[in-house]
Amino acid sequence: RVMQTGPALRESIVNAIGAVWYILVYGSTAVALLLRTDWRLALPMLAWFAAYVALLRYFVPRLRERSRALSEIRSGLTGRIVDSYTNILTVKLFARARDEDAFVRDAVDEHTVAFQAQQRVITRFAASLVSMNACLVTGTGAAALWQWSAGRIGVGAVAMALPLAHQIAQMSGWVAQNVTAIFENVGIVQDGMRSIAVPRQMGDPPGAVPLRVARGAIRFERVRFGYGTARGVLHDVSLDVAAGERVGLVGASGAGKSTLVNLLLRFYAPEGGRILIDGQDIARVAQESLRRQIAVVTQDTSLLHRSIADNIRYGRPEADDAEVVAAARQAEALDFIDGLEDWA
Repeated sequence: RVMQTGPALRESIVNAIGAVWYILVYGSTAVALLLRTDWRLALPMLAWFAAYVALLRYFVPRLRERSRALSEIRSGLTGRIVDSYTNILTVKLFARARDEDAFVRDAVDEHTVAFQAQQRVITRFAASLVSMNACLVTGTGAAALWQWSAGRIGVGAVAMALPLAHQIAQMSGWVAQNVTAIFENVGIVQDGMRSIAVPRQMGDPPGAVPLRVARGAIRFERVRFGYGTARGVLHDVSLDVAAGERVGLVGASGAGKSTLVNLLLRFYAPEGGRILIDGQDIARVAQESLRRQIAVVTQDTSLLHRSIADNIRYGRPEADDAEVVAAARQAEALDFIDGLEDWA
C-alpha cells in the first residue's frame, strides 16, 4: 500500500506547492492592488489570510493524525480478512466460520468509526473554510460599496475588488483539497513506514565476505539456542556432517530439528557455540551467499503469483527453459503442469 500511495503523495505535494505558491502570488498582488486603491478595501482580505493560516494550523495536524489512525486500522482490517481467507481450511476444519465473521466484523466496525471521525474533521474544516470565504466576499463587497457610496472610490474599484475576493475564495478551496490529500497519504505512508523501516535484527557483520564452498562439510560446535528462553532448545550440540554424507535428524516435535536447520540458514544466531561450513564461521559471511549454497525443501508448499516457470526458476534465475522443464520432469510434476490452463 505504501508503494501505491507514493505516486499519489508526490502528485499531491506538487499540486499543493503549486497551489500555495499561486495563492501567495495572487493574494499578495490582490492585497497590493486593494491597498493602492483604498486601504479599507484590503482589510477583509488581510483578516481572511490571518484566519486561513490559523485554520490550517489547527486542522492540518488533526487531519494527519486521523489519517494515520485510519490507515493503521485499515491495515488491521485487511490483515484479518487475508488471515481468515488464507487459512480457510483450518477455519472449516474447526467449524469457526461464525467466529471469523465476528472477528472481521469487529475490525469493520472499528474502521467505520475511524472513518467517520476523519470525515467529521474534514467536514468541520470545509464548513469553516466556506464560512470564511463567505465572510471574505461579503466583507469585501460591503467595504467596496461603503467606500463607493461615500465617494472615495469609483465603480471600477468595486468591479475590481469583488472578483479578486471571489478568486481568492475559489483558490483556497483548491489549496485545502490538496492539503487534505497530502495528509491522507502521509498518514498511510507513516503507518507503513513504521513496519517497513524497522532496523534489521540480524544484519551482516561488518566486513562480511561471501561464503566459498569447496566440499560442503558442516560442523556444529557446542551450539546452544533457546529462542531467548531460560529452558532452551539446543544444549551444547556438536555435530559433524562430512561432505557428501547424508544425515537424518529424528526426534519428537520440539526437539530442535527445524531449529538446527534455521540456525544453519542464519535465520537465527546461536546463543553459544558456532557453525562452520568448510571451516568458515557462517556468522562472518554474507547471509545471501550462505543461503544461495543451501537447497531447502519445506514441508509447506507456496507459490509466488507468477508463472510456473518463474516459480521453478526462482532458485536459479539464470536457468534456461530446457533446465526448467528438466527440473519439473525430475520432480514428476511435468504431466500435471502440461494439463494446466491459464484462465486469465
